[in-house]
Amino acid sequence: MMPVAPEAPISVYVPCRNGASTLRACLEALLSQTYPVAEIIVVDDGSSDTTASIVVAVGGSVRAVSHPVHLGLPQARNTALAQVRHELVASVDADVVPEPQWLECMVRAMSTRATALVAGRLVASDRSRIADRWRMAHLMQDAGDLPQSNPRHLSGSNTLVRRGAIQAIGGYPDDEDGLVTPRIGRRLASMGYMCRYEPHARAWHLRQDTLLSVLRTWWGWLRPPAERAGSFASGEGLVSRRADVLGRFRRAMVADMGSGQADLAYISLLGAVAFVAADFAYGAVRARAAGDPDAAVQWSRAARAWSDAVRRACEDCRPMGPSVRSNLHRDMLAIDWWTGTGGAGDFGTDVHQDDHVVAVARASTDLGVWLDSLPRAWWTHLEAGRVMVAADEGWETGSHGLEVPLSGPVVQEWWPETWKRVRQMLPSLVPDLIAIVASGREGRGAGEALFVAVTREEHPYEARRDWSERLDRSVGVRCRLDVIPSDALGWLPANTRTVSLHHDAVCVWGDASVVRVIPAWSPASIPEFEAFGLLAGAERALDMGDAEKGRRLAVEALLVARRAFDPGGPASSEDLTRLWPTFGMAL
Repeated sequence: MMPVAPEAPISVYVPCRNGASTLRACLEALLSQTYPVAEIIVVDDGSSDTTASIVVAVGGSVRAVSHPVHLGLPQARNTALAQVRHELVASVDADVVPEPQWLECMVRAMSTRATALVAGRLVASDRSRIADRWRMAHLMQDAGDLPQSNPRHLSGSNTLVRRGAIQAIGGYPDDEDGLVTPRIGRRLASMGYMCRYEPHARAWHLRQDTLLSVLRTWWGWLRPPAERAGSFASGEGLVSRRADVLGRFRRAMVADMGSGQADLAYISLLGAVAFVAADFAYGAVRARAAGDPDAAVQWSRAARAWSDAVRRACEDCRPMGPSVRSNLHRDMLAIDWWTGTGGAGDFGTDVHQDDHVVAVARASTDLGVWLDSLPRAWWTHLEAGRVMVAADEGWETGSHGLEVPLSGPVVQEWWPETWKRVRQMLPSLVPDLIAIVASGREGRGAGEALFVAVTREEHPYEARRDWSERLDRSVGVRCRLDVIPSDALGWLPANTRTVSLHHDAVCVWGDASVVRVIPAWSPASIPEFEAFGLLAGAERALDMGDAEKGRRLAVEALLVARRAFDPGGPASSEDLTRLWPTFGMAL
């Protein structure tokens, strides 16, 4: 393949659907490029606004090609490739404004032999809204300051391609959206081509997101690969997809909390529950399109069952604060984009009548377990994060839950009175009680009040939940009550909570010998999965060109894996240096 000849003619196209608010600025920037543009085509993908009149008003070398109906971004790209006159084809989205030297830098990068695709840098122009900052953090559109060859992901919003190479691989796949994905890169590589990222070719993204638009966009990006993997073809596929979604958003929350952005973390929390609801609704859409009305009914009921599960999980999650508890389910409904897809029809109010629905909605990675697995120290920050998101979105910021202290230091004055009330209440409430154990010694900061009731027999979940709620109301402090049969006490799992119990537990009523039965797990015995989120954050930081942040996150992941500090709470550099003296040297 020959390099690009000097002053080679270049066609530019702009895929546009209802982009009138930014289209004129985009076209004027293309007409002001330092490298000459031979032609500009606006592919009007079924717009209902004034897109067509703007193209006519700009005139000159700009012309429009229209789809009578909305066909989607991949088809708009393929239409442009069929209409342009030249081999080198650049594109920018309608809400993107390239800098004057953008095309010149793209052509310079394309001059490398065998390069078939170059993507430029996309920089957000508006960072005032929380949803925009979340998009910048997680949608990976700005790939950073460093040039890359064959990167894993590239933004498709501003590119330069060889038309023949793209057409040789069959054009843009009709189930792709938003990104130049690994599949396109692999197809080009199989034919001897390569892709490049050129950070000096800068373009500004004029997009302004709301919480609804940014989460819907990401769901739309992640859906096609899940669909190709068969995730929407069966109940088992959707259960597996749900586990992937919850894991993905947990990693996002780790990155958000690690960077001190609790408002972004609340969006990630909300995205976790919203994506699962949207997946169930889309499963109903697919089933209906396949002519399987029974399956469509099942998935529609599953979507409603999931909504009910979110509400119940918020009620059951003991560390969750009152604002998040009262509003997470309501906020999920406020950003509902899936009902309009036809996947959440009204099929009766009793969503639990179908055992299949219950199994799909609650099996595998149970939402309550997932919420309980989040570090307790996060919930205080998520309370503040929810308030900031609600104010930014214009939602109600108040809470309607139980107004009691959530976390932070349990001050010394609380402990004597709290222990006194617990000693008075639980023996008359819990049958066959052997002992009451408190986590945290009097006078020490210990987060929310945690008590363990050791019993002779195992008790049903409904009874344990009732005791915990009554304890909350009686004590007036947010409590977490666990009820453990004595024969299970010596077999508690190796996790940070068991380690904390072993070191800090004190018997406040009954047989004090039960404390000695709690297994003495060492930090090294704890599974290392908590470190994976930090490692993912380190990889993302390095991909973005932020080497300093990448090194810091990698070191913190190592410390978590070594159990040198508890990942549930923030740790300062001074704390880390004290616990592991070479920490400062590693940074």
